[in-house]
Amino acid sequence: MAHMHPLLHPTGITVLESVRDSMVLAWKQPTSIGGADVTGYFVDYREVVDGLPGKWHEANVRAISERAYRVTDLKENRKYQFQVRAANIAGVGVPSLPSDTFLCEEWTIAVPGPPHDLQIREVRSDSLVLLWKPPVYQGRDPINGFYVDMKEADAPEEAWRGVNNKATEKMFLKIKNLKEAETFVFRVRAQNKAGVGKSSEATEPVSAVTKPGTKDIVVDVDDDGVVSLNFECCDLTPDSKFVWSKNYEDITDSSRLVVETKGNKSKAVFSGLGEEDVGIYSCFVTHTDGASSSFTLSEEELKRLQKLSHDHKFPIIPLKSDLAVELLEKGKVRFWLQADKISANGKVDYVFNESSLSQGEKYKMNFDKNTGVIEMIMESLTPADEGTFTFQLQDGKATNQSSLVLIGDVFKELQKESEFQRKEWFRKQGPHFIEYLGYEVTPECCVVLKCKVGNIKKETSALWYKDGQEIKADEHLSFTEGVLKLEIAQISKKDAGVYEVVLKDDRGKDTSTLNLKDQGFKDLMNEVFSFIANSSTPLKITSTDQGIRLYTFVSYYNDLLQVTWQYK
Repeated sequence: MAHMHPLLHPTGITVLESVRDSMVLAWKQPTSIGGADVTGYFVDYREVVDGLPGKWHEANVRAISERAYRVTDLKENRKYQFQVRAANIAGVGVPSLPSDTFLCEEWTIAVPGPPHDLQIREVRSDSLVLLWKPPVYQGRDPINGFYVDMKEADAPEEAWRGVNNKATEKMFLKIKNLKEAETFVFRVRAQNKAGVGKSSEATEPVSAVTKPGTKDIVVDVDDDGVVSLNFECCDLTPDSKFVWSKNYEDITDSSRLVVETKGNKSKAVFSGLGEEDVGIYSCFVTHTDGASSSFTLSEEELKRLQKLSHDHKFPIIPLKSDLAVELLEKGKVRFWLQADKISANGKVDYVFNESSLSQGEKYKMNFDKNTGVIEMIMESLTPADEGTFTFQLQDGKATNQSSLVLIGDVFKELQKESEFQRKEWFRKQGPHFIEYLGYEVTPECCVVLKCKVGNIKKETSALWYKDGQEIKADEHLSFTEGVLKLEIAQISKKDAGVYEVVLKDDRGKDTSTLNLKDQGFKDLMNEVFSFIANSSTPLKITSTDQGIRLYTFVSYYNDLLQVTWQYK
């Protein structure tokens, strides 16, 4: 058991309500409680006649726990004094000084009586929280608000000033912007429709100082998503208790908040955060020098903690990039994503249309745990591969997944491009065309059929065909710097046809075809005619035996060329 010191006496006895035959008293608890909790109080009263006090009488035989008590069996219009004694397990302390003399009469004033039981919590260098209880006597109408006054402790009475301009309906107020190390006293007044009532007794002086070792409530979200408020106190005494409250009232609903205390640490654990949990949570440690703190759970903070709780309960593996698809060499199809953070214990399930895929001939899976890159490669796509591909990730409790839907035109385009690139890759393993067979017309109106080839070796044959008949090598065929050419000097109708070049050796074969029949030949000749027209000289005039002759020169004249003369 802790060493017991004598109990000091209560102070500040006031009357909270008076009727014809009883009065309600209130008082402040002793400044020293002797190392153990006050278990109760005893009230004595005596009548005062013509200024002379009479004999003390006990108002209560059994100790009362509250710091307010109704003394009954008094006489109307008589004057009384009161004294109060505090008790704990060590015994009953000395009585308080006798109170002022009060007249027992029916209060009929319209305004409320004084608030009582003022308590100071959470003292810091620039703020504190003041708590109070409402008046016992409310006046003619219900109480609708409270005003808090303050002044410097050593200032005169006229220095009292209001803290809140607008009445607060709550029975607590955080008083901010205090001057550090200054000592203050506070009082509270209640109001109803009739007006503002009498002030409470002033508090004991309190200095705006953050005591060394002062801790604040810390909110925590554990790995299971459980949210708790945590408070630590360094100056515990053997009798100290952690007292948690919501909006500075006792927490009665233990289904929402469970308090766990071990040694000098206490935590209030939420069973599940909801809108009904919004409020101010405070913790006060008894038998200390005012160790206390509060935490405001606002709607914004509630949303933040709910998200954090969900993220801890159902953690997500962050992704640098979502599942994507790309084509590799040979038309291979690569599905891939990159995880931002994943450990060596990370696992991946590869899923197609809700069916699990496994490593084999069709699917090649790779998971680089250093870079977080996860990929699955398919040689090609078939119609059966149309659907949804999903990578499901797991790393301990953390999970994530990313899907890619390949259906309809998107799938068909990808399949078509994959097949094309696959064929292109095989084509390029042997001699092949880099640029397919086409034509150009020179300024001299010569038509050159040409194509660019690659991966050629000495044994590679390059054969030209027109309408299926091989064109024999002569001075019109040439091959320089990877370009095959066939020159047609003066093109005419007989040159129309389907031209083809075939490359072939032991590695493979590639073919390129150019259709110069019908529309193809017509398009070619239009280009030739354009060159012929652009080569014409200015009109000249000469006289002959037959008359005047107009003429022009062109670089090449073709029988198919239509000539039109115009005259203005």
